Amino acid sequence: MTSDRIPAVRPYALAKILGHNATQLGARCGSAACDLLITRFKEAVKSSDEDQYSYIWRKSIEDYEQNFRRDDVLEVLVNGLRDVLLAYCAADPSGAAETTRFLLKSEFPTLVRIGIYACTKCYPQIGSVFWDALQDTWFLEPAYWHEIYGFLNTCFRHLSGERDRLLSLIRQLKGKWREGLPTDELDERQRRNILHAIQGQGDKEVDQLYTELVRKHGPVGEHPEFQTYTGGVLVGEQSPVTTEELLVRSLDDVIDYLKSFQATGNWGEPSEDGLGRVLAEVIRRVPERFHGQLARFLECKRVYQYYVLRALQEEWNAGNDISWGEMLAFADALTTSPTFAEELKNSDQRGFRANVRWVASTIADLIHAGVRDDKRAFAPDHLDLAQKIAVRLINIVPSDTEGKATDAVAEAINTAHGHVLEATINLALRRSRLEEQAAGNHDSAWKSLSSTFGKELEQSTYELNFEFSTIVARYLPNFHYLSEAWVTQNFERIFLTEKPRVWRCAAQGFSYIGNFYPWLFKLLRSGGHLERMLEEDMKATHVHEIALQYLAIAYLQQLEDFTERGSLLAKIVSELRGGDLKHLSWFFWTFRNAGLLSDQRERVLGFWKVVSEQITGRENEYADVLSALSQLAEFIDELSPELEALWTQAATYANVNYHEPYVVENLNRLVRKYPAAVARVFRAILDRFVPDYDPQHIVSCVESLFECGENDAAEEICNIYEQRGPRDLLRPIFGKYRSKPVGPSQ
Repeated sequence: MTSDRIPAVRPYALAKILGHNATQLGARCGSAACDLLITRFKEAVKSSDEDQYSYIWRKSIEDYEQNFRRDDVLEVLVNGLRDVLLAYCAADPSGAAETTRFLLKSEFPTLVRIGIYACTKCYPQIGSVFWDALQDTWFLEPAYWHEIYGFLNTCFRHLSGERDRLLSLIRQLKGKWREGLPTDELDERQRRNILHAIQGQGDKEVDQLYTELVRKHGPVGEHPEFQTYTGGVLVGEQSPVTTEELLVRSLDDVIDYLKSFQATGNWGEPSEDGLGRVLAEVIRRVPERFHGQLARFLECKRVYQYYVLRALQEEWNAGNDISWGEMLAFADALTTSPTFAEELKNSDQRGFRANVRWVASTIADLIHAGVRDDKRAFAPDHLDLAQKIAVRLINIVPSDTEGKATDAVAEAINTAHGHVLEATINLALRRSRLEEQAAGNHDSAWKSLSSTFGKELEQSTYELNFEFSTIVARYLPNFHYLSEAWVTQNFERIFLTEKPRVWRCAAQGFSYIGNFYPWLFKLLRSGGHLERMLEEDMKATHVHEIALQYLAIAYLQQLEDFTERGSLLAKIVSELRGGDLKHLSWFFWTFRNAGLLSDQRERVLGFWKVVSEQITGRENEYADVLSALSQLAEFIDELSPELEALWTQAATYANVNYHEPYVVENLNRLVRKYPAAVARVFRAILDRFVPDYDPQHIVSCVESLFECGENDAAEEICNIYEQRGPRDLLRPIFGKYRSKPVGPSQ
């Protein structure tokens, strides 16, 4: 599920804003910030019914690879509310408890899940709220399962009096299963799944109950913490042993078993990937047994090495600590193995089963995860080894893309080489931030990696490294921070005009940059790249519309104008590129509540005027463009005769692309200040169509016309609605004001 709500800033930028400020928001204005985010989430979802399947699009409230990770406003709001609430709990537990209580009683499942998650992470401070609000349905309905599983698994050891209440609830639990299914059996299976979260924690009664249910109904499935799970291996991969069976073995036995197991390769029979997934679950379940022992897995096959690393990655992503020194030493030993580089050359990264490319990718992902957030990064003394590993991987992990993909970014970041590049860039940024804090500059951090990035760029210019062609452009603002000189000197090599595939990859990378940078606009503009993005057929990649948006913001910031020689805006208008003009109109409209300065609001109206002049006399031919322009009435503050004519021309076509609600809203907004002009615009609209939404604005506008003395116009509008519109919409207003005198016309 995605939201059709359009935030004032792009979701990517909003995520950055909330991510950087969540701690301070929670600490300084926790209640107000949470209330605002809750309200915005409800507005975006629209109804609790729409939220019933949140566990599909958002499988876990914590950051986890099973989430879709789409740049969507709902994802951003969930992350923001979660992080602000946790910070609020740290600063003011009693206040956070009340907010959490409100969430737990919400009719929106996602908000309840955030409340459960907060209770899990802050149990000593606010855990009692969970028990006050507890509902049996949380243990039965898929929407709440992941957070309930996590709560039980994490907090059971802290329970005292609540322990008996929990066991009583589990024993008596009965679900409303679909008709025709064996309800008693399904109840017991559900009890088994719940007990799985708390067994093995030293409670003999729990362990006995769980063992009995496993004996009766078999073990739980893989990833019991999820109702649905999308794996990286083929459906049907089976393990020769269960998690419980591997748990009771010594590490020596586990290693020997991994070495001795031979898969048949037949469909549906036990496989190495199936065994690897069980191994990962065991490592996550009892991580202390594997501390100091990772080197033992150097003797095992790549598939098991991958699942060892995968378990560490899942632990870190779930918010738990891992031994970074040991992990990096393990990764160093793996990647320096004489056979590792050779295997990388010969392996297929598109395979369905864990292989050496997956090992390299996961090492990179772990490094990436350990450096991207300064609030939760591994210790600085690990950076040298991490960089040594990353650079080694850049040199030995082959490029796998051909620069032909419709979405070059999606392709690049999903290859092993792309994973390594992103990890190395983020590592460079982490080193630079630390050095900046210590020395006031980051010259040494950049120098230590500049030659590596230089080699990558060199390969890119020879069409041998399309991952870098794409990713370097996506991270241009970051590279600009690392070295402004390097970006300036190499910009034309990044956007290599004479190599179309390289250039298109860079253009697509640029389209993923979430903010406007004047320096970037000037480089794109002076090199002809922005014009090329608008001229080439790149609409399927979103490059075209992002280029238009860059142009629009540059216009608002007076970096582009209609009067300049070679103006791209002037060219778009003079050629009446309808699709571009509609997109620009919409994009300007999105700034209606963004606090534009008065001169910027005037520039929006100036754009409208120039387009209007070009269209005048051909209104029917460009009705859809006029419909889009009608949205810009949001920027009318003073309704002069010129703007009235402009608005009338556009508003009469507002229904072509369903923009009439915005026209009606602005008529109502301006009617008290300019009743006569609004009456004329409204009357002109009715010659072409009769708006029927939003009824409240229509009624309010007409009532204001009566109250301001425009009774003749108001009566005429009422008569038209009686004849051609919703007949009863204005009848009460007409009757009310026909029976009493009205004031003078203004």
